[in-house]
Amino acid sequence: MSKKEQVEFSFSVQYEQLSQYGVLFSYLKKEANISKNSDSLLHPLVAFWLPLAYKKSSDFPNISEEEIKRLALCSIEKLKAHIQLLAKTFELLNLDDYYSKRALLKASTESIENFEEFVNEDAIINQFS
Repeated sequence: MSKKEQVEFSFSVQYEQLSQYGVLFSYLKKEANISKNSDSLLHPLVAFWLPLAYKKSSDFPNISEEEIKRLALCSIEKLKAHIQLLAKTFELLNLDDYYSKRALLKASTESIENFEEFVNEDAIINQFS
């Protein structure tokens, strides 16, 4: 891939305002001050998907497996920091109890429709294909 080649990715959705996605995107637009041209949406995408993208892509032969692992560790740290933000915001001080009792998973599956689609990475990717 030459330096002049670019990847275009557009994402436009509309959801009912009171749906879980409507609430999310309303928050992102208003409270988090994120516009469609903002790089702010890229940060969570990078933390969640970039190491997997490098691992699956043959377009970057110059990046070593060790570098991809370092990238994965950086992503894990970013995700852990976000977990801590959520825990602090919602006063979930003892997360080990939640994990050990599987209460977090149970609460998630009860509140999110079609939870299996969120767990399956391929299903998530296919939603945007």
